[in-house]
Amino acid sequence: MDVNLIETTFSKIAPKKSEFADTFYDTLFERYPAVKPLFQSTDWPKQKSMLVAALTTVVNNARDPTTIIGTLKKMGARHLAYGAKEEHFPAVGECLLHALKVHLDENWNESVEQSWIEAYGLVSGVMIEGLNAEKA
Repeated sequence: MDVNLIETTFSKIAPKKSEFADTFYDTLFERYPAVKPLFQSTDWPKQKSMLVAALTTVVNNARDPTTIIGTLKKMGARHLAYGAKEEHFPAVGECLLHALKVHLDENWNESVEQSWIEAYGLVSGVMIEGLNAEKA
């Protein structure tokens, strides 16, 4: 994972964070309509803000991801209460990559994509550990 690419590309997304979040959720619901009920009583401005805040935390700690393992495990555990399942994580990753690609436009390339795939793999893996620990 190229942390410089993660940081640089996310800095290009941050100024248009609301549009980015809209693209992410629109794509998620279009491609995976079965997850829409998980969001039926969602406060959308807050939800979009939480998505961007979570990404910001990950990016800000990308140079030493061990500092946020506990936070990510707790986040995964909380998602169990929302109805999230382990099989939802690949769909979220796919839609996240799509939203990044759309909003990075000409700044999107194979190296950027690979770095974000690796970053999401690390994050989702730890969140899934937290989700599964909460189930146990």
